[in-house]
Amino acid sequence: MTPGLVHSRKISGLRSLGITRQKSRYCFSLAEMILDGALNLSDAARSPDQIGREMLMSVPGLGSWSVDIYYLMALRRLDIWPKGDLALPVLLQEIKKLKEPPNHDEQAGLASAWRPWRSVAARLLWAHYLDARGRYEEKSGKRV
Repeated sequence: MTPGLVHSRKISGLRSLGITRQKSRYCFSLAEMILDGALNLSDAARSPDQIGREMLMSVPGLGSWSVDIYYLMALRRLDIWPKGDLALPVLLQEIKKLKEPPNHDEQAGLASAWRPWRSVAARLLWAHYLDARGRYEEKSGKRV
């Protein structure tokens, strides 16, 4: 998948792949920004987190959670806690035996104990989430 390929498909071509109208526009816009130089992903990756986040958040459709996931998964940053994730508050409630899922500020407080490894903690919690619900599989397809 390259920006050129996405851009060449146009929005209608992306829609034909089953991508929603809005997400097709976002994907096309992202590809266009990369191709015309308005967004340089290498610069965003090399910049201090706050500057890189601002660069990425300028892309229509990318919000805080999307940027956090990009930093955590693609850039493999070690200390990212994805604000707005739906599974993590449920998991924190389970493992901390809380009466209700923690809000964003409470999550940040709980996750601060895992600095500078919050990304690792999030990955472990997601693996636990899938495993506890019988959906975690090794790459071989066999249940762990």
